[in-house]
Amino acid sequence: MEKWKTVVEARTEGKVKIQTFPGSTLLGAKNMLDGVMDGVADIGCLALPYMPGRFPLLAGVDLPVGFRNAATANAVLFDLYSKYQPKSLSKVKVLTLFAAPPANIISKKPIRTLQDLEGYELRCTGAGVEPLKLLGAVPVAMPAYDPQRHRRRSIRLRGYDYTQPGVYFITICTHQRAPLFGQVVDGEMVLNVYGEIVRTCWREIPDHFPHVELDAFVVMPNHIHGIIVIVDHVVGATHASPLRHMHTSRPSERVPPRGPASGSLGAIVGSFKSAVTRRINALRGTPGAPVWQRNYYEHIIRSERALDAIRQYIAENPARWHLDRYNPNAVGPDPRARDLWRLLQNDARTRSLHGGGEASPRPYHNACRDQEEDQP
Repeated sequence: MEKWKTVVEARTEGKVKIQTFPGSTLLGAKNMLDGVMDGVADIGCLALPYMPGRFPLLAGVDLPVGFRNAATANAVLFDLYSKYQPKSLSKVKVLTLFAAPPANIISKKPIRTLQDLEGYELRCTGAGVEPLKLLGAVPVAMPAYDPQRHRRRSIRLRGYDYTQPGVYFITICTHQRAPLFGQVVDGEMVLNVYGEIVRTCWREIPDHFPHVELDAFVVMPNHIHGIIVIVDHVVGATHASPLRHMHTSRPSERVPPRGPASGSLGAIVGSFKSAVTRRINALRGTPGAPVWQRNYYEHIIRSERALDAIRQYIAENPARWHLDRYNPNAVGPDPRARDLWRLLQNDARTRSLHGGGEASPRPYHNACRDQEEDQP
């Protein structure tokens, strides 16, 4: 789409301007066609296999007829559409059609033989399901997120009271790490209108939670870092809807998703995320679209040294964006981030600044893990 945009703008001598959005920031794969028909977007790039059964005629190119190259498959697909004009696309103007290239298997474990593939679950869509079955794999057709199958796994710690006074380093990432909030220019973060919403909502947290104070924070293109200080047990209002109490059990175990305690760190972060999501979707006319990843990273700060190091890391984050692992164009790993993680590991073994209980640290690189996102 980016290449196509450049060509269109060049050939129209700048008379046509196209604004592109990274995948799932404006519309998701499953609702792309409906979003274009409803006017949410003017143009959309559809993945037809993500909507099985909706395009029965065009699914004919999935048959094993022996296409020798992509050019032939593309031509057949477009001729099929042009000749029969399927009703499934009658409400939109089709600009082009193209077939997908051969797909590689991406897995957690090495697959080098058919024996390795035997009984192995693989996500698959469209015509790839039957061939994988014949090869011995267990294809799982998942055109979109299924909350029953992909049940959220909480990364909060059992037994730790997140309502107690304490100092917390927080990182929250955007859906699919999309650069939604602006860009870094000459080592400084330049916020767009969505980034301004994030900054405003973050600053408003103490207005809704009187027991909370804010320390250093920075809004980056696809995430926010911040330090939250819970100074009292007093519970305030929230940005969004009330949240449920959290059930806790034995220490050092993960908590199943039962909702954060009112006034807890989880409630604070959840309220902030909901407020941002609601305002951004209202502005861009995308009700229900995800803005954030579902989970967030938190570290319980236990020493002045760690607090100072995190403050410095936050302050220098824009200047070191070219090394940031969440920058798709990063030129290399950031040694400062690695040093900070080592310090946080040691910090987890010390006493809390405010007497907080012990909790096992999680690697900093898990801050923006690839997981399905929150819905507002």
